[in-house]
Amino acid sequence: MIEESVLAAFGRVKCGEPLCRHTTYKIGGPADFLVEVDTQNDLQNLVSLLDEKKIPWMVLGNGSNVLASDAPYHGVIIKLTGEFCAYAFHGEILKPGPDAR
Repeated sequence: MIEESVLAAFGRVKCGEPLCRHTTYKIGGPADFLVEVDTQNDLQNLVSLLDEKKIPWMVLGNGSNVLASDAPYHGVIIKLTGEFCAYAFHGEILKPGPDAR
């Protein structure tokens, strides 16, 4: 597995974090690690590292309409925060991401 200090370079890290705290249905067992990532650059670098180390990972947005198992998840859950939460309407077009402003 990977160390918490290595993951902390990419965002806020929680060890053994219950996924029920991050889903709207309030279900889900603990993940080895949950990393809250704020930028596209951090996300790309984190995913590259996890792939290189062959560590399983999944992306979690707001946790809406997600059914997470109560069994432990052995890997890293990546929660999108920061610039991933930005959006703006330009007329009738919704523009997501950091350039939405």
